[in-house]
Amino acid sequence: MLKFSWNWKLALFVACLLVILLRLGFWQLDREEEKAALQSLLNERLAQPTEPLDTFSDEVDLLYRQVEVTGKFDNQHLFFLDNRVSKGQVGFEVLQPLLASTGDWLLVNRGFIPQGPTRQELPIPMLFDEEVRLQGYLYTSLSETMTLGDITPTPGWPKIIQVVKIDQLSILSENTNQVINAELRLADQSPGVLERNWTLINTTPEKHFGYAMQWFSMAIALVALSLWQSFKKSDNE
Repeated sequence: MLKFSWNWKLALFVACLLVILLRLGFWQLDREEEKAALQSLLNERLAQPTEPLDTFSDEVDLLYRQVEVTGKFDNQHLFFLDNRVSKGQVGFEVLQPLLASTGDWLLVNRGFIPQGPTRQELPIPMLFDEEVRLQGYLYTSLSETMTLGDITPTPGWPKIIQVVKIDQLSILSENTNQVINAELRLADQSPGVLERNWTLINTTPEKHFGYAMQWFSMAIALVALSLWQSFKKSDNE
C-alpha cells in the first residue's frame, strides 16, 4: 500500500516555487487584459478621421491619434534610431524635428532606411526646405515618458541614438519652443516617408494568454510531481 512521507524541505521548496509560477501566470493574464484594451483602442482610433494636430490638448491621450500637421522640417538635426531591422536588412529609423505652423516642435518618425556601407556613412534621406503637410498617427511610449536619451553616443549631426527621449528634443534642436510629447509616424502619402515597418502592438493578447497557460501548467505539474514523490510504497507490500 501507499504511504505518505512528509519532507518539510521539499514542501517548502514546492510552496515557494508554486507561488512564483502562479504569480507569473496571473501577471500574464493581466498583460492579456492590457493588450486587449490597447488593441481595442488601436482599432477605434485608427478608424477615426484625421484631425489637425492642435485639436488635441496636452491633457488628451495622444496614442494612435490620426493627425495632420503643417510645418517645416529642421534639416540640421537628424536622429538615426539604431539597431532597426526590416526584411532581414539592418538599418535605422530616421527621426526629424518639425516646426509646426502652431509654433510647436514635433518629432517625426519618417520610417526605416537601410544602413550604408559603414556605420560612419549614414544614409541621408531626401530633405525638404519648403513647408510640408504631413499625415500619420501619434505614438507615445506605453511604459514611460519618451525621451531622446543622452547625447553622448555620437558627436555632431546627424546623431545616432539608442532610445527615443522626446523631452530633451528642445535641447537637442537648440530651441525653447513647446515640444509635443509624441512622435508622428508618417502615413504612406506624406512627403518624406520612408519604409513604414513599425510594430503597433508587439505581443497579442492571445500570446499572453498562452504564456499564462504555460505557467499554470507548470504549477500543476509541480504539484503532481511533489505529491507523487511524497507517497511511497510501504515495506509490507
